[in-house]
Amino acid sequence: MRNARLLVSFIVLAAMPALAADGSPFTQTRNVAAGYIGTLDYANSRMLTECREPMAKPESWVGESVDSWRTRNGRYWRAQSDYMATQLDAARAAGGDALRDRVLNAFNGVVQKDGNGSVDRWLGKYGGATREACEKYLAMLAEGSFDIRKGGLMSSSLEELADNFPRR
Repeated sequence: MRNARLLVSFIVLAAMPALAADGSPFTQTRNVAAGYIGTLDYANSRMLTECREPMAKPESWVGESVDSWRTRNGRYWRAQSDYMATQLDAARAAGGDALRDRVLNAFNGVVQKDGNGSVDRWLGKYGGATREACEKYLAMLAEGSFDIRKGGLMSSSLEELADNFPRR
């Protein structure tokens, strides 16, 4: 995931040279933190979608489970969402819809590529979305293994983002 996080930083900052100047709220550290949170959210959503059928869950279960993860990680998830919305607004102001779309597509592309890679590696260990794979994943999800914690991976970057966003 480290390479994907770096790509988010370089792609988004490269797309917004005028906005990445001193004093800008858009920094490499914040881009990496937003990419990390976005990837966790995407990977959880995809894994839950993959597990719905093997676990014989109703369609509503995926959305409810994603909402539960977002609630537990609300401070960070809201910060990431607001940071990206603020960045997309600034991109539109600086370069119209074309720049906004370029920044959004770059961010989403990296998040989805990294999230898909994580899910594919997990499922590959078990020969696909088997009941065993899903039971292990869901147990870890319930234990909070995929939650963002102070002192965890990238903690200082995540805390810095959450301390400065939401702004809306």
